[in-house]
Amino acid sequence: MSTMPVREAILRELDELPEARQAEVLAFLRYLRIGMADRTDVDRGFAEVLAVIRRTASERGLTERDVESEVEAGRSGR
Repeated sequence: MSTMPVREAILRELDELPEARQAEVLAFLRYLRIGMADRTDVDRGFAEVLAVIRRTASERGLTERDVESEVEAGRSGR
């Protein structure tokens, strides 16, 4: 049996999965990468995403309360 490089084996396996499963694999890879990330990098990434969210909300005229209401509605299944 010949040995295949790991990257090639992963890509081959990935190609055989339905697209929905490929998305799950991507999410898992990102989870693994975050687990290996330096805490400073994670904090910086969070701060950057939060800034984008706040800027977008502001551009759309949404208040913090509007956002909280949407989160509450989503959690309650409304």
